[in-house]
Amino acid sequence: MRAKTAATGETFFDIAERNKINIIPGDNDRLSGAQLVRSLLTPYETPHENGAKAGIHIFENCTSLIKSLPSLQFDKIRVEDVDTNGDDHDFDALKYGLKLLKNAPAELKQVAELNDKAKRKDRALINFRF
Repeated sequence: MRAKTAATGETFFDIAERNKINIIPGDNDRLSGAQLVRSLLTPYETPHENGAKAGIHIFENCTSLIKSLPSLQFDKIRVEDVDTNGDDHDFDALKYGLKLLKNAPAELKQVAELNDKAKRKDRALINFRF
């Protein structure tokens, strides 16, 4: 996204700026994202319900995530992270989505502030997170 294109010499952000689109960067902290996904996938028991539940439910139509998540490998050096040489695209999408939801109040405040600025500058707002 920050690399310049050969055709125009512009970055993705340059093109967005030229087209009056504000971008909110994603939270790229891999370790906190991996920890969040693991914690939400860990079964837990509640005193009011029978059986273990996880913090998220992955629906059957998420076929690519269902296929790739069980085969995800841990990094050999940073064992708390996933191996980025493997197929981690679906995991990354899940991680960004969950982090967006976890940080929703702060994100919504940032979106509201950008919307206020956008109204003054006649700009569109797109929140690219996943």
